[in-house]
Amino acid sequence: MELTSATLLLRLKQDGALREIAWAEFRRRYAPIIAGFARNMGVKLGEIDDLIQEVMTGFYAAQPKFSYDPDRGRFRGYLKTCVANLLSRRATSNKLELDGRPVEMVDPADPAVERAWEASWRNEQLATAIDKVREYYEDNATFRAFHRVAIENQDVAAVAADLGMSAESIYQAKSRCMVRLRSTLRQIEDEEG
Repeated sequence: MELTSATLLLRLKQDGALREIAWAEFRRRYAPIIAGFARNMGVKLGEIDDLIQEVMTGFYAAQPKFSYDPDRGRFRGYLKTCVANLLSRRATSNKLELDGRPVEMVDPADPAVERAWEASWRNEQLATAIDKVREYYEDNATFRAFHRVAIENQDVAAVAADLGMSAESIYQAKSRCMVRLRSTLRQIEDEEG
């Protein structure tokens, strides 16, 4: 089970190797979300890595003074505001738009920003959950059947023939993996608070 955001934020304050491990985990966990949000906001692919680095550097600089208070909101909301504000500052030269409005004129609390952020956050949660299901099934035929039918939307009969399984076995594999996927998504959501 991955550490909660609050626990990870506390680990960022440690010294030495533990801190470096925590920062690597922080980047692994949040960089894909920032990248997806940036894509949703119209940032060019070549600029996304720079944006991620700028967000990470900014948070690294602010982190010693940062104190997570769940009563003031979720960390995901704080991070969204940081990224949206950074995009707003960078938008003038890049001419980014959201719903036909220049990004620098869009409030981070705007519903369109919230939708873009939530879509990115949810996509990353789903990718993480699928990876955990793959690990659980050790990427065997059950998982491959599920992935090809449920994720890649391939024809059941074609997948059954290719994997040497019956159509019924494909449906059972899909059902078992979907149950595990839903459970894993709930765990990920519970961890995030």
